[in-house]
Amino acid sequence: MKAKDMISSIRAKNPILLSLLLPMMLLGHAAGQEGSPSTDEIVAKARDYLGGDEVLDTVKSIYYRGTFETSEGISGEVEIMFQKPLYQRVKTIRDDVEEITALSYYDGWRKITERDNDSNWTLVFLETDQIRELQANTWENLHFFKNIERRRGRIENHGLVEFDGRECVKLTFHHPGNVYFDRYFDSGTGQLLMTEASTGGQITEYGETRVEGVRFPESITMTREGEIMNRISFEEIAVNREFDVEKFDVPSMAPGSGTTLPELDEEDLLEIPTAPIDPEP
Repeated sequence: MKAKDMISSIRAKNPILLSLLLPMMLLGHAAGQEGSPSTDEIVAKARDYLGGDEVLDTVKSIYYRGTFETSEGISGEVEIMFQKPLYQRVKTIRDDVEEITALSYYDGWRKITERDNDSNWTLVFLETDQIRELQANTWENLHFFKNIERRRGRIENHGLVEFDGRECVKLTFHHPGNVYFDRYFDSGTGQLLMTEASTGGQITEYGETRVEGVRFPESITMTREGEIMNRISFEEIAVNREFDVEKFDVPSMAPGSGTTLPELDEEDLLEIPTAPIDPEP
């Protein structure tokens, strides 16, 4: 498909960018089943598994670069940036098209550009629900299961469950706007085994690498009903790079160039799995 056709066909069946993509405590921490680890205990184990409080609390930004492929055979390059307090930027390159979805606090936008003709572009402003999903996703990726109450959120403890033959504790991280993440932690080690997001799909991490003392996955996949929908493999991960906030701001619109659309349906966002890394105090 030619670049100009891809840009005009903005509502593709399987779009390339997801609400990865991702509260004062309302009800407090549920205790879970009798005999199962408390919420505080499993969160502490999970944070220790990823690197521990001393390391995780110093994380201000995370950068990923790698490749992606979808179940429809679409593949390309991906670059992901998270920066405190609420900045996110995801860029994908496929064929002759560059696509960027970004969050800057309360502003969310998506821009698709023909790489060989940068005057041919489409800019979309995200709706409130989509911005809330990006805010939750950004917080999750930078705070590592901690301090959700600062977003008027809460953690619900479902107690012991079994996942893939292992004893786990299931915790649901509730964010404002009915955004949530169901997470399954190994009850012994605190390792995150799988995440289910409110947007749908199961997110699983594979392999591991350490960067500045923080444990990251080498790749992540998202599946629906047992079918792999997309996979991201990381080639570079960096911690605490300082990004100019202008990278996340809504692009300026030169008169007479490009097209601006008022909204974007949720289905038009590629679901980039929420990594096992979660954000600052």
